[in-house]
Order: sequence, then structure tokens, then C-alpha cells
Amino acid sequence: MKKILKILITFLLIILIYILIFNFKSLNFNNLSDLNKKALEEYNTAMSSNLWEGYSLDHPMILIEKGDFFNNKKHSINLYRKNIFLVNVDIKSPLAKKIKMPKDFKLQKVYKLNRLHPLAIKTISPIGNFSSIDENLKYKNYNNIYKFKYGKNNFNSAKKSQEFIPFLSHEFFHYNMQKTWSIKNEYLDIINNKDYISLIGLEYKILDNIMNNLNNKVLLENYLKEYIVVSREKENINKEYFNTEKDYETIEGSATYIGMKYGNFVNTPLPFLEGARRDEDRSFYYIFTVVANYDNYINELRYSRYDSGSLLLFALNNLDYNFYNNLENSTIYKEVEKYNKDDLNSLDLNSIKEKYDFKSIEIESSKIFNKLN
Repeated sequence: MKKILKILITFLLIILIYILIFNFKSLNFNNLSDLNKKALEEYNTAMSSNLWEGYSLDHPMILIEKGDFFNNKKHSINLYRKNIFLVNVDIKSPLAKKIKMPKDFKLQKVYKLNRLHPLAIKTISPIGNFSSIDENLKYKNYNNIYKFKYGKNNFNSAKKSQEFIPFLSHEFFHYNMQKTWSIKNEYLDIINNKDYISLIGLEYKILDNIMNNLNNKVLLENYLKEYIVVSREKENINKEYFNTEKDYETIEGSATYIGMKYGNFVNTPLPFLEGARRDEDRSFYYIFTVVANYDNYINELRYSRYDSGSLLLFALNNLDYNFYNNLENSTIYKEVEKYNKDDLNSLDLNSIKEKYDFKSIEIESSKIFNKLN
């Protein structure tokens, strides 16, 4: 019994010494590592930028710096944490040390958490990099504290959407804004219908024209009208799949749009279709031909909805159409339709097909259809 008591006392003394050492050292922003300074600098810039009503990074968050090792290849599992920061929260705790931030920063409430702090313990799971949409991390009077993990890979990533602020703003948009949206991010399989697939190829050619003419309002309006005519035909073929496709495009496209916008705020511009290996391959229709002619790329038809959705929002934004307050109960496609209230009877589907060499598109779509059967 005495031996157990000694072990317990020793353990408590170690914890007490650990807490005392943690609180002895004063913390200043300038004494942080370059990685953490850059993270907080970018976060300060992003949280000072207002873009979408009701959405702001000025929100209680726990930011966890991942270690340099014990990460899986995709960095979605991490077994070692370096530093844990709590931001936009006022707390008093011997296990939380406030960091003195630069006076010109909007971000002032920043605490470094001791690993024994309740929030540090609650977020100890090594799985995942951010809070799920249904997760509610609580601490005292604060609810929905958002968890986000970052590391070196989020500051030198070849994939710009994985950079710190674009990644954080994208995922936090799902969490902060889309909980109450009437549409949900359902899994989108690939439709096994040759005519529908052919129209996807036609749509992709139109999307390329939209992408290449974002600053030409006249051409942009014309291409959006073509997009609507083709989309309506897709809806006629399979309304249920079409609606699921547009829901998926809205959920992921809007979050991608936010990530791209916030990336610009911190000088991390994201291109459309960032998976392209070369700039000349940055094309929706190029994706279509790759899916048709190579194996193992079929899912690109689904993932391209991230880019088609964000592209259409950039187009509407450039046309000065305010969609921001509408998407909670709408889709991006419906907003494109609302913008084009004019009569579309002057546009004929057959003439659009002829303009874009639909016969060559059908050859490619047959290859995709054969891959699905």
C-alpha cells in the first residue's frame, strides 16, 4: 500500500512540476517557431477578411501543430503533436498560457495549451485533421469549438488546396455554414447512361469556355445560357441523378470557392482543376478524354464537381450577382438559372451540339460507358 502511495505522490509531483514549468516561461508571438508564426499570421489575415455573410474564421478554434513523424502518407493520421493553440476564446487556467500577439493583429486571444488541458485531452485522437460537421467540442461556455490540425505539409504542398488557409477555410465552411443547408453531401456515383455521359462531355466544353472568359461579361452570359440548355436536357434524362449531382456540386463547389477566395487573401492562389500536371491540360474536357482513354480515372467525373461549382460561383460573382444568401435553400445551378431570367428560346440544343462537335464527344462517351459495363 505504501509503495502504491509513493508512486501516486511521485506521479502527482511530476504533473505539478510540469505545470509549473509550463507557466514559468512567458510566451510571445516573436518567440514562436517560424511555422507557427506563419500559421497565426495567415490566420489573422484571413479572419480579418469578410466574404460570406455569417461566415468568418473569427470563431473559437483549437489549432494543433502536427509532428514531423508518425504521419501516414495522406497526413490524416498523426501520432505526435508539437503545439496546441486555442484561439478566439477567453479562458483562465493554469494549463493555458496566453501568447502576447503583435498590437496590429486583430487576433489577440491566443493561448498555448498544456497537454493536460481538458481540450488537449479531448482532441488527443490521432485520426483526422478537422472536426466532423456533426461534432460539438465544448469547453465551459463555448460550444462548437472547431478543431484543425496542420503541419509542414500545409505550407509547402504541391496541392495548393492543402495549404493552411485554403484547407482550413474550405473545411470550416462545411462545418460552420452547411449544417443547416437543405441539401446534403450525398455520395455521387457515376451514372450509367450513355446519353447523359455525352451531355457531361458537352457541358465540360462549355465550362472550359466559361473558365477561359471569366472577365468577359458578354461571352460569360452567353456560355452560361448554353450551360443551362444542356443541363435541362440532362435533367430530362434522369432528374433524380441530376439533382444529386447539383447538390454535390453546390456543397463542394461553394467550399472550394471559399478556399480559393481565402487563398487569395494570404497570397496562396489556387488554380481551377489543380490536379492538372501541365497548364495546357487544365481543361474540363481534357479530364473527359482522360477518363475515356485511360483506366482508373472514372472518379474524376465526380471530383470535377468541386471545380465546376466553384467556377460557376466565380462567374456569377464577376457578373455582380449576389448568390451568397441564397445557397442555404438552393443550388448553384438554380442560381445560374435565376441570373438568366431572359428567354432562352433563341438557344437550340442541336445548334449547341453542332457548335461543339458533339459527334466527337459521343465517341469519347461510348468509351466511358463501356468502362461502366
